[in-house]
Amino acid sequence: MLVLSMAMTMTVQSQKTRRRPAAPAGTESVTAKVEQLLAAGRLEEAKSELQRVLQQHPEDGNAHFNLGRLLAFQKDYDGSAHEFALARRSQPGDARTLLALADAALRGSHPQDGINAAKEVLERFPSDARSLFMASMLLMDGEQYDAALKGFTRVDQVQPKNAEVLYNMGIALYNLRRAAEAEQALARSADIDPRRMEAHYRLGLIASEKKDSENAILEFKHACARAPANAELHSLLAREEFNAGDWENSAKEYRKAAELAPDKAIYFASLGNALFKANDYPGATDAFVKAGEIDPALKDIDFMIGYGYRSQGKFEIARKYLEKHLAAKPDDIEAQAHLGYVELEQGEIAGAIAQLQRVVAKDPQHADALFDLGRAYNKQRDYPAAIESLQRVARLSPDYTQAYYQLYLLYVRTKQPEKAEKMLAEFRRLEELDKQVKEAERRMHMMRRIRLEGTTPVTAAPGGSR
Repeated sequence: MLVLSMAMTMTVQSQKTRRRPAAPAGTESVTAKVEQLLAAGRLEEAKSELQRVLQQHPEDGNAHFNLGRLLAFQKDYDGSAHEFALARRSQPGDARTLLALADAALRGSHPQDGINAAKEVLERFPSDARSLFMASMLLMDGEQYDAALKGFTRVDQVQPKNAEVLYNMGIALYNLRRAAEAEQALARSADIDPRRMEAHYRLGLIASEKKDSENAILEFKHACARAPANAELHSLLAREEFNAGDWENSAKEYRKAAELAPDKAIYFASLGNALFKANDYPGATDAFVKAGEIDPALKDIDFMIGYGYRSQGKFEIARKYLEKHLAAKPDDIEAQAHLGYVELEQGEIAGAIAQLQRVVAKDPQHADALFDLGRAYNKQRDYPAAIESLQRVARLSPDYTQAYYQLYLLYVRTKQPEKAEKMLAEFRRLEELDKQVKEAERRMHMMRRIRLEGTTPVTAAPGGSR
């Protein structure tokens, strides 16, 4: 269930309040006394006074209502609902009493009574926009999304173009898995009042669920502009930019999230991932280390730190973290493969081969482990085994560029010129293709950035363009 975060700010006038039954003679001064006691925070005295009045006048609806308010304040919701139910007997036409009953019952141990009371408001007060709205909000709390949607739709008819109503209508539709209609309602809400964050936040979530990173980025940018101190919004924007391949801006937003919530290890770990993708290995490693300091139990944090140091060529400290990770998760094939790589780079050829052979035995299609195993056999001068491993890499991953270069070197070394020439040609073809792909990605990234950064988040008054 999506959390409702918007406060009730409707400006409509309620339907004229129905005349309440006259209070029993002599209770007017008692009511004033109770109000004074409540204002002074003397709740138990106020409760005693109300109970005394009800002993004398058990049908006094106002006394039951005020006792219900007091008990709700004390979080005695069952007792509160009971008093509101008694108040309702003498005030059957009062929307306020029904709403109070619905709220207390939903909070207490009889939520169905609360749902029924809220539905009764929808039926009995079809033109009272404020009461309809409040009843619909209570039905949302009770996860009665169909009924809530009917209420919000009726409010929209009574008082059209209210951003608050449309926002909550969108939330109800979302919870009913009617995402397209939810998106329309939320967009209407944002158009009416572009200054508020919540509609943009929800629209960003919907776009993200549709894998529409471009619109998710746009909506989360709008949300961040309206709530710049909200770390979660910056992290959501960073996640979408990461998914879109914009590592630089992703890292920038994750850094903001980490600055705003410096106790959240996940923000630092995510910052590390973005920096790693941007080839900032020292920065990534520092972020991973910080995440580990905040939460040493964070999933795979030792692996991430080890991988960061490995990518910087700091093999001794990388090995320390990878071994620490494997002590906790001995069956982690990726960590085993990275440890084999580190051992190979440290010159421990026999240990590297043994480690990589274990990886390949568990996963015969692990191309990186096979590639490093071929390099290790090459260093041992076991050229047939090296060629066989690298040929397997080429079969498994025909676009594994470096495998062809290593095969070229091996065929030269073993005096097989025709094969060497063929491997060199394939290497050059893939290398050129890699350049073309990178250039296409760069151009696409530039076009995406122009589109997104050319749309400045709006903070205009209602009626302005989004």
